[in-house]
Amino acid sequence: MVNLLKKVHENKSRVLMLQGPVGPFFANLAHDLREVGGKVYKINFHGGDWLFYPSNATNFRRPMDEWSGFLERFLITNQIDLILLFGDCRPQHLVARDASIKLGITLGVFEEGYARPDYITLENYGVNAHS
Repeated sequence: MVNLLKKVHENKSRVLMLQGPVGPFFANLAHDLREVGGKVYKINFHGGDWLFYPSNATNFRRPMDEWSGFLERFLITNQIDLILLFGDCRPQHLVARDASIKLGITLGVFEEGYARPDYITLENYGVNAHS
């Protein structure tokens, strides 16, 4: 996590957070990213997202067939250079992975720790089969 915060600080990154793990992890991470100079954006999809990230977020309430176009416009308009998400197999995250590759945006994927329970890992562009 220290490397992520260092990179955001050095680059003054514009970060988009999509779905995170259940709980306050993403809200706490967003706070830390802002503390080191990052500009953080969040897109919520459902009640669980809103519960743990209730403010300063964009709520996506459109049909999923509009997600790809919406996301690409959002990424370009806000000059996002880093996307963070939890798990890379959710339909929204598969679209984000493709958009990140197409637009040259770094993608960071969090996942439950492989070897140690209660730990979260971070990998570039994907985990599991995308690792």
